[in-house]
Amino acid sequence: MQNIESLAGFRQKITEQDHVLLLLHNPEDKVSKCAFRNVTEACYLSKKTQVYVADTSQVKDLHVLGELKSVPSLLIFLKGKLVNTLDGCRDSEYIKSVMNKLEA
Repeated sequence: MQNIESLAGFRQKITEQDHVLLLLHNPEDKVSKCAFRNVTEACYLSKKTQVYVADTSQVKDLHVLGELKSVPSLLIFLKGKLVNTLDGCRDSEYIKSVMNKLEA
């Protein structure tokens, strides 16, 4: 997992990648901590899906990526386009299944 510091930096990183997840979180929030833990666990074995993390208290320009309803949110990109958003803390097995579908 790699940290994102700006929208421009994120866009530059995903141009050459087919499968990307971006976790928007606030490390001070209990639900965000849960989401971070579960995304970390889910991406541990992934070879194809790149996972990025953005601290919403530090990175302020990511809201333009899509309709963000809450933090934490896991944004799913295919070939640079946002295709889905998962709000809240999802189970690591669920996140793994999403990653497997992306990589199939």
